[in-house]
Amino acid sequence: MLITKLKIPSISTAQKQDKAFNIIKITLGALFFILVIPMHVWAQTAQQCAENLINLAQKTEHSTEEITLLKDSLRTKPHLYTADVLKGFSVYQESFSSEPWKQLLPEGNVVSLLGNVEESIRAEELTKVLEAIRGRPDFAGLSDQDTAKSILREELEKILDISSPRSQISERIDSFLKAPSKISLKRALGEKNLDEVAQLLHGGDFKNPSPESLMGRYLAESNASKVLRGFPSDVAEDSAVGAEKLAVMISGTNGNDILFKKYFDQPEFLYHYHTPGQGTLYFMHHGKQGSYAAYKSVMDIARPRDGSLFPMIVLSSKEAERARLYFTLGSSSQNHAKIPWNYPNYCAKGGYTSCTHWWGEMPLGEGLVDEYRFPGNADSHAGNALSSDPQETLLQAFDLEDSANKNPIPAAINANALVFKDAAQLQPEQVKDRMSTLIKSVWKAPGHMQLWQMLGVRDSLDAGELANPGWVLRVLTGKTQSDRVPVVFVFRNDGLSELLPNFPTQASPY
Repeated sequence: MLITKLKIPSISTAQKQDKAFNIIKITLGALFFILVIPMHVWAQTAQQCAENLINLAQKTEHSTEEITLLKDSLRTKPHLYTADVLKGFSVYQESFSSEPWKQLLPEGNVVSLLGNVEESIRAEELTKVLEAIRGRPDFAGLSDQDTAKSILREELEKILDISSPRSQISERIDSFLKAPSKISLKRALGEKNLDEVAQLLHGGDFKNPSPESLMGRYLAESNASKVLRGFPSDVAEDSAVGAEKLAVMISGTNGNDILFKKYFDQPEFLYHYHTPGQGTLYFMHHGKQGSYAAYKSVMDIARPRDGSLFPMIVLSSKEAERARLYFTLGSSSQNHAKIPWNYPNYCAKGGYTSCTHWWGEMPLGEGLVDEYRFPGNADSHAGNALSSDPQETLLQAFDLEDSANKNPIPAAINANALVFKDAAQLQPEQVKDRMSTLIKSVWKAPGHMQLWQMLGVRDSLDAGELANPGWVLRVLTGKTQSDRVPVVFVFRNDGLSELLPNFPTQASPY
């Protein structure tokens, strides 16, 4: 996805009448791109023109000019893409331009996937496949399509063994090889809807995980203790319990922390990382852990305190991509992720800017909404909103250049090696370009559904109950349904101990 400055040259009336599309020059510093744009774009703003460019990468079919534009963007704007995605583009350009690869991996499908920052997880999986194929001894000089299909099938099977229900692996690959398209390619790389993620995780019944599910494999290999139980839904430990969850033990003493990473380090699994007495909300996602809406370090599941809990939120693949974008934005500048009401006229002004409320406010859901709701001044820790009532107003597109913007794009961003290894070397215009891309990917109008609404617990958000991590734990474990939060992992120092049905949650929701 690209955000650029566009310079639109003049064009004669005759040219307008003779052509259905017109070529304009796109200027970013000294870079020039050629873009075919419909006639109505001439009356649009530069920002709207940029959004047309953004939409190119999301299309399933592309003209030659559009493919050229996307390729140019990958070559010249590496600061917008992860290092793995750029590597995949380089490998593809260098080694997959001949038959039979042109038929199996058409340029439009590959380049549009690699060129869309909102699909970077699947793009990184494609990079793994391309690198693995090129590294095989039977790759050089290969011209037989059946052999190429066989090689591609083998490498896709390796990806899908962890990222797709095993019952779907053959069908996903067969569909792609029969009719290569961007959609079938993404499914062959593990893209899943919510039901498919549930099938992958537990096989359809979280209470009795199937042997081929990720949970079934983890339990068989780790011999980890498990128990079905409800969790307290209010302040007191003995308060009424909510829907049953599968509580499963992990420990660093017998190696099942390694198995946890193998099976549950998936982008579709988002965790609240809750240690006893926690004062700041921590999360885990896709091999990283963090706080304040930002990735902070590589995930180390072997070192939490005894009794730590990890409720798992199940996401679709599209929601997982949005989680990554959100945490990437927060890693660049946390306030740009945590405080969206600082964008001029975008949304209602919430009451909290704390270390926890942003969690329920994240825009992750597949459903689109016209309004976002934020808690007002619900307690002494709030004070930004106009009243104590929940704050809600119509979402509106915003101009990052507006003088009223209280979240101006910074001249430099955090040099977070987990996200942007090149941050310290970026020029101010490159920083602006990157931040604009991330902001526009996260905060939209209409917007993607907020996490607490996704989970069916928006009343808890309205009441200001996210004022501390203890309440977040209570809501996730005691108030959500099992379709979205089916599993709670429990850390124990002693890997051989048994989980009892009434083990303490050690949450402090005050």
